[in-house]
Amino acid sequence: MGKNNELSKKIFFEKTYTIIYKSQIQLLWLLTRLPIKWDDIFKNYYPETMRNYPYDKYIYFLKNNGLIELIPPDAPYPYVSITPLGKEFLEYLKTSNYTGEEKNNL
Repeated sequence: MGKNNELSKKIFFEKTYTIIYKSQIQLLWLLTRLPIKWDDIFKNYYPETMRNYPYDKYIYFLKNNGLIELIPPDAPYPYVSITPLGKEFLEYLKTSNYTGEEKNNL
């Protein structure tokens, strides 16, 4: 991969880190183990977090930034899976010593 592409990716990861929620980072780590059904995320993993926040905005931020995918994409309650870019983002956080602890906990 060229230097310009690597720099662009680093800038993208830095910008993403500035606006992502702590719970979204935690969700990405969880998704490295297995895909999770859309409604299970909000019922079983983050019920308190998502009580007053629109589910679609929470998930579509990750999807629109290429960090997750929905399988199948047109299902009403698809599985949510991390993408290779999502895994790269987590690796970037790890190598940059970004724990996410200082992030907003939504």
